[in-house]
Amino acid sequence: MYENLLRISDIQTNEILYYNEQFKKECLAFCEKRNIDCLPAITDHTCYYRREKDDFQLKQIPESQKVAGSLHVFDPSLKEKFSKHHVLFVFTHNELTGIIHFADYGRDPVSLYLYSVFFEYEKSLRQLLSHKYKDKDMIDFFISNGWETNKKQYNDRKKPNSPPFEHFSLKNLVQLLNHKEKMELEVKEVYDLRNQIMHNNELVNQRDINSDDYIYEISSFEEFFHRVELLFQDLKRVKSRFRFLSEQ
Repeated sequence: MYENLLRISDIQTNEILYYNEQFKKECLAFCEKRNIDCLPAITDHTCYYRREKDDFQLKQIPESQKVAGSLHVFDPSLKEKFSKHHVLFVFTHNELTGIIHFADYGRDPVSLYLYSVFFEYEKSLRQLLSHKYKDKDMIDFFISNGWETNKKQYNDRKKPNSPPFEHFSLKNLVQLLNHKEKMELEVKEVYDLRNQIMHNNELVNQRDINSDDYIYEISSFEEFFHRVELLFQDLKRVKSRFRFLSEQ
């Protein structure tokens, strides 16, 4: 479906801060500032030190807190993992190679990756619509809904010999497909995600931007992750529909 997947290893933190008994106070401060409760053990990569009040206890890393570095960053299993553990330990070939916090989804590689996915999605939408419809069908759709502003924007943008549906927004493309083909593609959530990416908005929100801590809202991550899931689902559906039509 989409071959150039972004992997956990692409956004993980490689410079791991291990627990050090000699710097317990500093380790506590580090965890408190980030609202995390664990630091990996330097002598055994199967264990970590869990923060409990003003101390740390050695624990075995549970399978639910492990993640493969090769895993797609939007694998469905990850939303549940991050909801349970805000920090995951990244393993590659059974070796601890990094850690990842849900706030790492706010990094530039994630935005750039989703930018390319949206490019693929819009291209696929235009490809599917062009198989059966023309720009005039979109104009008629605008008129039937009384969307004169949309019609005017098209007339202002159109150029001679432009490819079909080149001058319509993602939102309009999805709306026409839903109307003509009854596809029930998501409109609002995916369009809101598109605006987040295109306008370089925060993808995962810091709890208090005026604070000097690094505490982020898990609810904003879960909302963002859900929107991306909808995007990938709809991309699959659009590409699949086009393949079926192409076989006829």
